[in-house]
Amino acid sequence: MVTRDIDDRKQMESSLRESQEHFRALAENSPDVIMRFDKDHRHVYVNEAVESQTGLKVADFLGKSHREMGVFPENLVTRWDGGLDKVFRTGKQETIVFDLELGENNTAFEWRLYPEENEQGKVESVIGVARDITETRNSESALKKSEERLNLALQATN
Repeated sequence: MVTRDIDDRKQMESSLRESQEHFRALAENSPDVIMRFDKDHRHVYVNEAVESQTGLKVADFLGKSHREMGVFPENLVTRWDGGLDKVFRTGKQETIVFDLELGENNTAFEWRLYPEENEQGKVESVIGVARDITETRNSESALKKSEERLNLALQATN
């Protein structure tokens, strides 16, 4: 009986390790920034993509909130904190679109926040996935300008 319990436990631990390895492989190879937050808005996980997107090291984030890091504009920190609070409060996904200017880089992001619930259905942490939408936004802007020029040209010919 004890041997079976030990074997079952070893199997569960092995399955858990395998699941964690799969998550890490997916998260670390994603071009999107993936973060996990605790209830105090501290980063408990950040993938490597954050370095290419922000120029900041993963270690700069871990264990700190955006506010505690002291490198982000206050208006963005307030929006981000509000989004995190809303997900913790409601248990529903939230999306925030924002521009981030760090150094000479100005990047547009779409940040989706997802609740992670415990067995009792309470939100324990929030996963944030930030996608660089700069290229999409620039393309939409160029298309809009092109349409405006076309409309002006059509009006001039009428």
